[in-house]
Amino acid sequence: MHISFELLENPKGSHRPSQVILKLALDNQQLLFPTYIDVEPANWDSNKQRALGKEIKSFETNLQILKLETSLLELYNNALRAQSHPVMNDFIAVLLHEQQTIKSSQENPPLSNSELESLLKAKNLNTGLTVLRDQYLLMCFTGIPFKFIKKLEKSALRFINKRRSIQYKDDSGTIYSIPLLEVGLILIHKYTTVLPPGQSHIFPSQTFIDWTSKLPDLKELAGFQTDLTWATALATYQQILQSKR
Repeated sequence: MHISFELLENPKGSHRPSQVILKLALDNQQLLFPTYIDVEPANWDSNKQRALGKEIKSFETNLQILKLETSLLELYNNALRAQSHPVMNDFIAVLLHEQQTIKSSQENPPLSNSELESLLKAKNLNTGLTVLRDQYLLMCFTGIPFKFIKKLEKSALRFINKRRSIQYKDDSGTIYSIPLLEVGLILIHKYTTVLPPGQSHIFPSQTFIDWTSKLPDLKELAGFQTDLTWATALATYQQILQSKR
């Protein structure tokens, strides 16, 4: 499966933002789908397939694109894990449902403050689930996807404008500097202060499939109903961002 994004150009003379279009190649077929994500043409990088600029609007747009891309990969990986090749029509039906969800703003709800506190205070976690819990909380407080969380190195910590930040590079090569809130800083320090000599990665290595398969156990031990998904973590981060404005 190959996922890409391009901008659908408006007719000449139009002053409306252009819409980002999803191009999906699967089973030797290529189809186009609306994302309901609008971008000003001057703020779109066609090579990186991301919005340009350091404004909060560009950052939120790129988070939306990343969320859609990650959701599709999760869906595809789940089908592979179930040892059933996704049928194109079924796959597209789910995709269209996802798009309608985005359009109607019925996205996965963010974690509430009480649920975040429950995660922080969850007991009886073994070492693996403790690492998983901390990674998930870091996603909630930084908006960084798991595939980049697991690659974070101690050198990613930076001081920018006298604020502690963490940097990561996405698949398009774009470098993001994310200010660390207090919880994020505590989580990072928890691991960087005990790294063995010669080890650069902050977290122990694990696969995406292993990570997602353990999320239901963490949800049960934390004692609440909200599903722990990347979409939920991203919604939580967006809520935290809005509360800080």
